[in-house]
Amino acid sequence: MKRSLSHLLTAALVAAVALLPEPSMAAGPVLKLNAGLTAEILALGRDAHQRLTISMKISNNGPDIVYLLLLTNPPPFATSNTGETYYSNLSNPSGIAVCLTTNYAGCIGLPPSQLVAPFSSWTEIDPTTDIVVNFVLGGSSGNGPLVSFSANLAYRTVSNRVTDDTLSDSQKRQQVRTMTLSFPPMPVQEAR
Repeated sequence: MKRSLSHLLTAALVAAVALLPEPSMAAGPVLKLNAGLTAEILALGRDAHQRLTISMKISNNGPDIVYLLLLTNPPPFATSNTGETYYSNLSNPSGIAVCLTTNYAGCIGLPPSQLVAPFSSWTEIDPTTDIVVNFVLGGSSGNGPLVSFSANLAYRTVSNRVTDDTLSDSQKRQQVRTMTLSFPPMPVQEAR
């Protein structure tokens, strides 16, 4: 009996889905954040040069659009259960807008600066949408098997894009809030 190509592709897809890990087998816990957001560490690894690579998914499960900006004071950092500290090289996070000034007021445009990401360049996450943010952190030597991670974000929510487009930067600035992502210690995958 000949099988059609569509039957073979369907069987291959079903087999591949069966091999996907269960949600409980993810690298880290799912954090519930403000504004209907959740965050989850997808991968956490350390190379031979003591650099940590962190891949994190941020999901918008709420009804509103959320705009995000990674804050840099303090910079994103990680610590191991044996005392090693790892800091982000602020030029390398990908997948999210980054504020390059060293204080919160500067990050939201007080006073206006060329280093500030304008509101139009903040990372936009529509409802039911995910983004993946990647970090590379350098640090002290060591091999603690568990690593925790923290980062600070500025955010604002928008329920109506048309109305939001009529707001001035000053009005948008009044809507900005901050939150901290703080992941508990989790196993780190060592490079081979």
